[in-house]
Amino acid sequence: MSLDIIHIIEALLMPPNSPMLLILLGLLIYNKKAGRWLAGTGLLLLWLCTIPLISNPLIRSLEQTPALSDEQIKSTNAEAIIVLGSGRNRDAPEYHGDTISHAGLARLRYAAKLHRMTGLPVIPVGGDPVERGPAEAEIAKQILEEAFKIPTQHIEADSRTTWENAIFSARLLQQLGIKRVLLVTHASHMPRALYSFQQAGIEVIAAPTHFQSTPQDRLPLLKFLPNAYATSDTYAALHEYLGIAWYWLKAR
Repeated sequence: MSLDIIHIIEALLMPPNSPMLLILLGLLIYNKKAGRWLAGTGLLLLWLCTIPLISNPLIRSLEQTPALSDEQIKSTNAEAIIVLGSGRNRDAPEYHGDTISHAGLARLRYAAKLHRMTGLPVIPVGGDPVERGPAEAEIAKQILEEAFKIPTQHIEADSRTTWENAIFSARLLQQLGIKRVLLVTHASHMPRALYSFQQAGIEVIAAPTHFQSTPQDRLPLLKFLPNAYATSDTYAALHEYLGIAWYWLKAR
């Protein structure tokens, strides 16, 4: 199945499209009882996808791998730092071309910290799923060298998904004679990344960053009010769970 088809299927299954499709279908047959039930269910799901009461537990359920302590970092027995890509800002006018996304920059910043504490080489990973520009790993290499002053000798620039990140990284690491790595990605993405890399036979020490779950709101009422941050977190969590299920099927 092509990557484009997978993205279309995912878009239809994910909010807000899936609740909106229920609402639309319900409105088309609203004169029937089933239509009113479909429309009401769609509205309820759309609301649930936008409130912190739902989004925060969803994200927290994925962020089960704790951050590394300074002592763990300094005493690591890893041989390299793998940092996964996380999309790009295309045609950024201030950079006169593609640059790394905000999420990707957060990962690079943490990888730079790990490098300074351990001296381990950083290996950026990620290609370009739509093949419209330089690979994410190439952009990451440039940022590491120019902004963080970290020389970057090796990159993996062909993968398009987390699953491919792991497979292609395994080939590169085998060529380099590296068996154990620190793996940098978002805390909510770590379960899917760990599963992929373990399936590829790589010994991984999880180094999560950018924890998104938030403390309890001071005003409980805010948990029930829709907001853009909650909507984004719900989407991210459901995307990860859908990805984990898909990768589990691929591995069978």
